[in-house]
Amino acid sequence: MPDTRVPQTVAGLNDEQVVRLRCARIEDALVEVAVDRGYSAMIVDDVAAQGGLSRKTFYELYDDKAEAFFAAYDAMVHRIAVRMRGTAALHRTPGDQIAAALAELLAIAEAEPTWARFCVIEAQTAGALAGDHDRHLRPIVAEVERARAALGVAAPIPPAEQAAMVLGVLRVRLGADGHDLADLLPRFFELVSGEEWGDRPPLGEHRRQDGDAARAAAMEAALAADDRSAVVELIVEAVVDHDPGTAAVGEAGLAEGSELAALLRAGTGGGALAVLRHLGLAAPAKSGMPRQARRVLEFILREPGVDGRAIRHSLSLSTESQVSRLLRDLREAGLIQDVSRQGPSRRWQITAAGRAALRKE
Repeated sequence: MPDTRVPQTVAGLNDEQVVRLRCARIEDALVEVAVDRGYSAMIVDDVAAQGGLSRKTFYELYDDKAEAFFAAYDAMVHRIAVRMRGTAALHRTPGDQIAAALAELLAIAEAEPTWARFCVIEAQTAGALAGDHDRHLRPIVAEVERARAALGVAAPIPPAEQAAMVLGVLRVRLGADGHDLADLLPRFFELVSGEEWGDRPPLGEHRRQDGDAARAAAMEAALAADDRSAVVELIVEAVVDHDPGTAAVGEAGLAEGSELAALLRAGTGGGALAVLRHLGLAAPAKSGMPRQARRVLEFILREPGVDGRAIRHSLSLSTESQVSRLLRDLREAGLIQDVSRQGPSRRWQITAAGRAALRKE
């Protein structure tokens, strides 16, 4: 069992922040297991094992898998909404803001297929089994209403019907293992806004806001003021929310080799689990490398900057979710890193640790 105490070597991380990191890891693991096995077949032991935490830790934080599932769902919807709002804020007119927000939604669905399947497919199943069929729609409907009020845009159809139609189309596309979502952008825009698409740019040409701009600005200010406690809090927030924009600001502003730089680097490379392992609060990574993982790592070594789709096709792997799991495991182990800049797909490059791991195999 991992030590439950916070090591004194990492000053400034309080108990509440550790709890948030544990919740984030459980929720991330739950997303992975739910998409892999389905909500109905998922059990708490699977989630705990996937998360590198104990069953006891799970039940200290959640009553059951349904509570954990909807905590993960609400957190993910919030995360996506923040990015959609940030992208919309880069534009001036309401029409362009709606188009940009929808472009961000579809870009996330392509770049993060596990998130998309969890929110669009598994959330409906979980809501139905919990006897609350519209549970997965409520936060999305609230976001549509908030955006409408902020932009002063008239509703062509009620928000609940809009959300149901958008999710229904995405569910069909994702269920068919579809990847190219670009053609949905004009259709969704016309549904949401009631306007014609016109000559607006296609999906790949929309500017994107990488994470939470307000948090990234707060990180810059905390670094300038040398406010260690604020920096620690923002690192935790960035890790929990998968916020690469804030992480990039932190990486640029923290001294190389410092304690906080190591903490942030762990979170950037492997999320909440890597931070908990860095603190000695989660089980260490398993030794050895599965054959398929080694094949993926070798391919990334030969083809730096490759994306998941190319990996799947070149290695004849069975499903997109299999590729996502392999890439996630390699990233969490620090063997590959995300070198994406813009565009709908994550691109991967091997790290020095990845090269060393291949030499040992």
